[in-house]
Amino acid sequence: MYVCLCVGVSDQEIRECVASGAATASEVMNRTGAGSGCGTCRATIASMVDGGGGPPDGGIKPCSVRSLCVLRSSSANT
Repeated sequence: MYVCLCVGVSDQEIRECVASGAATASEVMNRTGAGSGCGTCRATIASMVDGGGGPPDGGIKPCSVRSLCVLRSSSANT
């Protein structure tokens, strides 16, 4: 499942990044580019890095499609 729709980073890619040595959410974001768009996914990434696997409810909360649409609309206006 995609965690970051803005950049197209999946939960598997984040887990692989952590397994390869990324110890903080910042490291994961720098290596994968996740979290560099709208920012909606940053809390989920931090939770995954901390070993929670995702948000407190146990699931992985992907970026919302609405956030992606807002980002695209903002980009189109520039």
